[in-house]
Amino acid sequence: MKEASAILSRLGLVEISSTSETATYSVPSWRPDISIEEDLIEEVGRIRGYNETLESRLPQALYGRGDIGHTTRLKGEIRSTLLSRGYVELVNYSFLSPSFVELLRLPAADRRARPLLLANPMSVEQSRMRTTLLPGMLRSVEQSVASGWKTAVRVFELGRVFFPLDEGGHEEIERICGVAYGGKDSRLPYGPADADDLFSLKADILALAESRGVVLRFVQGEEHFGHRGQTALLYCGEKAVGYLLRLKPSIEKELDCAPLFAFELDLEPFETSALPEFREPSSFPPVYRDISLFVPLAESMERVAEHIREEGGSLLRDVRLFDMYSGKGVPEGFRGLAFSLAYKRDDRTLTDKEVDEVNERVRSRMSSSGYVLR
Repeated sequence: MKEASAILSRLGLVEISSTSETATYSVPSWRPDISIEEDLIEEVGRIRGYNETLESRLPQALYGRGDIGHTTRLKGEIRSTLLSRGYVELVNYSFLSPSFVELLRLPAADRRARPLLLANPMSVEQSRMRTTLLPGMLRSVEQSVASGWKTAVRVFELGRVFFPLDEGGHEEIERICGVAYGGKDSRLPYGPADADDLFSLKADILALAESRGVVLRFVQGEEHFGHRGQTALLYCGEKAVGYLLRLKPSIEKELDCAPLFAFELDLEPFETSALPEFREPSSFPPVYRDISLFVPLAESMERVAEHIREEGGSLLRDVRLFDMYSGKGVPEGFRGLAFSLAYKRDDRTLTDKEVDEVNERVRSRMSSSGYVLR
């Protein structure tokens, strides 16, 4: 500190006060370039010499390596999966027009209808922070169609949404959103069967989930902007993580784009991946039984299969849906489902008696759960 004070005094900076760790200086009028502490350090280094402050040798090797981070790596993997399935990535602004609340028919009580306001927005059209990725995606598709694009569109976006917190501040959530539009020219070489629908987008979501070892559950539900009867809520465990739906006809008409299918879900379930485990295949064949049921229309296939697995226990290795039926002979408010059940042990072949005992328990459980056995 004494050496630094001596150097600064030779440059016309007068020491006013000092302690063992700090010092205060009066800057002469002819040195307007000195205004902050770093300027004083620079003056001392310039006079004393920068060589005097560095180690004599630079390290011979840098230990460790840089890392792009877990979230960036995860986004790259999801991006690769969706690109391989025919999607194109979009990058939209995080700012939205307040009109997105009206476009999506969001009520005031919905958290997504209360976006953060920008203090100094570029325009009214970009004055709110997005609470969902969907409006930006829809506007991008709308503009592409208005500019003359006629064929099918499959686009996705990875980004953050922003929510104000009651206690102040805000919350940021990483999400992924996808939109599929059939195009103005819907002619396809193999007919309408090639067109996107809810099931093709469901397959894309399942491909994402299976690539990360994540189990997602689809439950019929409702969204304010979703077509009734064509809306599913997505669950990971018991937590709601997103939706899959067709847009309401009134929204499709407003955008002049129909049909429009979309999904949006949190990135959080994909952050922990489960590696597949190898298991030696058994040389003993499974024993198959079929079960056919009438189930309420509101009951999902996954829920019925879950009940079957619970009662089947460790001997039940696979439950596969092979038939769905509705129409003549089906009670009102029900639909017919038929499953193939595979029973198996790894150490020996099961006998018919053993299989029939377990299968009978499964049938009794289905009957007691309110399903009608066929």
